[in-house]
Amino acid sequence: MRNDLIVKKMFQSVMLVQVLSAVTAFVGSVVDGIVIGSFLGVKAMAAYGIAVPMASIFSGIANIFGTGVSVLCGKYIGEGDKEKTNRIFNGALLMSLVVSIALLLVVFLGAEPIAVALGADGVLVEESAAYLRGFALASPALVWGIILLPIMQLDGDKNRALTTVFVMTAVNIAGDFLNVFVLHQGLWGMALATTVSYYAGLVILLLHFGRHRGIFFLRLRIPSFAEMGNVLSYGFQGALQFVLRSLLVVTLNHVILNISNSTSVAAYSAIYTVSIVCMALGMGAGQSVSLVTSIFSGERDAESIRLLLKESVRSAIIGNAILTGVVAIGASVIIRPFLSSDPEAIGIGGEGLRLFAFCLIFYAINNILRSYYQAMHFLKLAYSYVVLDNYLMIAGFAFAFSRLFGLNGVWLSFLAGEVMSLLCFLFIGAISCGKYKHKKKKDWTDIVMHIDDSFEQSILAFKSWSCATVDEVEQVSSSVLLFCRENGGNQKQALAMSIAVEEMCMNILRYGFKEGGDYSIDVKIMKTESGWKMRIRDNCDAFDPVHYLENYNFTDEAAHIGINMVNSLAKNINYTYTLKINNLLIEI
Repeated sequence: MRNDLIVKKMFQSVMLVQVLSAVTAFVGSVVDGIVIGSFLGVKAMAAYGIAVPMASIFSGIANIFGTGVSVLCGKYIGEGDKEKTNRIFNGALLMSLVVSIALLLVVFLGAEPIAVALGADGVLVEESAAYLRGFALASPALVWGIILLPIMQLDGDKNRALTTVFVMTAVNIAGDFLNVFVLHQGLWGMALATTVSYYAGLVILLLHFGRHRGIFFLRLRIPSFAEMGNVLSYGFQGALQFVLRSLLVVTLNHVILNISNSTSVAAYSAIYTVSIVCMALGMGAGQSVSLVTSIFSGERDAESIRLLLKESVRSAIIGNAILTGVVAIGASVIIRPFLSSDPEAIGIGGEGLRLFAFCLIFYAINNILRSYYQAMHFLKLAYSYVVLDNYLMIAGFAFAFSRLFGLNGVWLSFLAGEVMSLLCFLFIGAISCGKYKHKKKKDWTDIVMHIDDSFEQSILAFKSWSCATVDEVEQVSSSVLLFCRENGGNQKQALAMSIAVEEMCMNILRYGFKEGGDYSIDVKIMKTESGWKMRIRDNCDAFDPVHYLENYNFTDEAAHIGINMVNSLAKNINYTYTLKINNLLIEI
């Protein structure tokens, strides 16, 4: 029988929005790069390439809060603690607002020195500083947007997240062309167009909280030091990734200038801009794993985490293999709009992008594993992965390979760095896995998960099933009865669990499944130290049976007899609706 289909569907649903969310912080940069390269010239593209790492630094700081909030909120949702979820969310919003305003002032007032520090000289200083000032104004909207996009998913509002990304892209494109053909404000105008797009997206996201139906509510509050310490602890690894990627751009610019000229720097600026889109699949996969793992971690559900890792790696390999082929074949065509039809720059950029493309699969796998360690709070592994994968390995190979192969050595350093990072952590995982001699090894996930039986120490036995038809529900109900008896449950307990599964799943089939929908139900039975539990997940519309019974009076005693029967059998029932998935935990 099928097993845990909801885990796969949950990942696939989250993945789409997270890929777009991964691009969101760089939507303006990508559009700006195309328009600047096509209409403002190679020098403007070089100035833009020097300034654009600041977008990564802004995004990195935003991700301290965005990643920390989403991971912690997911964990507390998994534990069923909605009050703590909202305390973390609202406290982080207030603190991030203060930080983002401070960041705005620092960059706006110190644009010229920052441009010089990023590698600008001569006429490039003034143009790079102009872009930095315009982009600095986006800071509050960018920071809140990165926090709120995953919250939309946790709160079951995926469509709003998608709408936000599309609106931001449209506004920014319109603003860029308005600047080029009407306002003629150069790089300052390009950055302002990006800023306006971020605020347009923020307005759409904030409208979510006018409906008051989800887990989250907007009530800014002064956070406690302990709560914000947890947010920073979980979020800083993700932020460090963006900062190190920005530092890598600065480092590679210096390496390129040592062996070539500003045309090659402009080519690398174009490659970097295209790479943001190319790497979105890997970033989205990682962010999806982080978000979903945080919920499963709160539930102490190792098997679902195992399935999630398998599905995410499989999807990342397939998606990035296709993307690698497309980019490698069409590199010269893809790079052309960014380089003003400069033949020399296009030739350098096309070759560089073609070689860069081969790192994408390994980048995606590394990002998935790093995000998993982050969500599981394996801090040493997460920090080590961030530093090695995002700077040390690639920068080291770039210095070495550039001496041997020239510019091509710089482009090959991405592949070499990603492969070596992955091999390092597979080696570390193999050593760690060898310590768990008592644990039966199942597959490669044991090497990378770094968890043993103590993670589910309160769970003495468990089994999972998936169902989507009446016949399958009846089979699961019979299997539950047998499983409970085989694992020490008495006849009364086994019968209660079997009845509860049949009644709740039949109720979901009857009222939740709609014609044409791709629905399924996952059932997990657990024998714990405190008694028997069942978890039922489905991907139908939101329905809280506890709230339903508390708020409706039935004149017909037979109405919803299944829910009433389960309620009478249960010691405790906890319901959450997150990532567009109904989660019902029942203690018998």
